Formats: sequence, C-alpha cells, structure tokens
Amino acid sequence: GRMILIMSLAVVAASALGLQIFNYKFDIKDGFIVITSLDEENGSHFYRPEYIVESYSYNEKIALNDSSYYYTYVNDDNNLEYSIEESLNKDSIMYIDNEGYDNYKETYGEYELVVYRDQTSPRIIVYMEKEGTFIAINGHLSMDQIHRIIDSFVIDDSI
Repeated sequence: GRMILIMSLAVVAASALGLQIFNYKFDIKDGFIVITSLDEENGSHFYRPEYIVESYSYNEKIALNDSSYYYTYVNDDNNLEYSIEESLNKDSIMYIDNEGYDNYKETYGEYELVVYRDQTSPRIIVYMEKEGTFIAINGHLSMDQIHRIIDSFVIDDSI
C-alpha cells in the first residue's frame, strides 16, 4: 500500500505543478523538477532587458550552447548577482531542485509566471515564456524588480 501512496502523491504534486503552464510540462523526478516544452516551434529571439536592477551592473553574456544564453548582473556592494537564462530550444530540459522553495503561479500582463521563492533567503526564481523563448530570472530580487525586468525585454540583435 505504501508504494501506491507514494506514487499517487507524486502524481498529485506533478499535476498541481503541471496544469500545462505555458506549454511547458513540469515533472518531478528525484526531488528535481524537470521542465520540457510542448511547443512545436522553437523560440527565434533572445531578449535583453533594458532595465537593470538598482545597484547592479551588467556583467556578461554567457553562451551555454547555440540555443541558450545567460545574462549576468553583479552588485558591487554585496557580491550578490542575478541572472537571466534564456533558451530557444523547445526541447531544453531544465532541472530545478524544489526542496525548500514555495512555488505558485502568477499572471502578469500576457505572461504566466511560475515563481519559486526560497523559504530561507530572498532568492527567487521566475520562469516564463516570451514568443517561444523560455526565460528564467534568478536572484535576490523582489517581484516588482522582476516585473520591471520583464517589461523591459527587447530583442537582442547582437546574438
């Protein structure tokens, strides 16, 4: 009976997260959440935020591969940083360890945001999709700052 109980709990958790959030499927495996895209189309643009959070400065853009980039920002005062990870590839799978995070969904304008808030620090991770591009914003940020980042996305012509 115990095995069945565990399985059904996993299914409940996955479907609670699942709900088909912006054409991404969220599955829980081994305490990690695996995100896969169900879109037919890959994204075609990377988006650079024109807004930079106060007291942070743009650090660098790192290519993970042809279809994924990180934009990184650092705070000179306290060594904190935040990053914006973007992937064009609909098949990209991102793992998130969901231990110690509260998660919820929020609609912001045309976007559906999946928010992970660390229970022990100000860290927050927000997942969203813009025109087929998968975006993760990660750092010690407020939702207001995240909304301002989202509002300022412009197509990055340098990539």
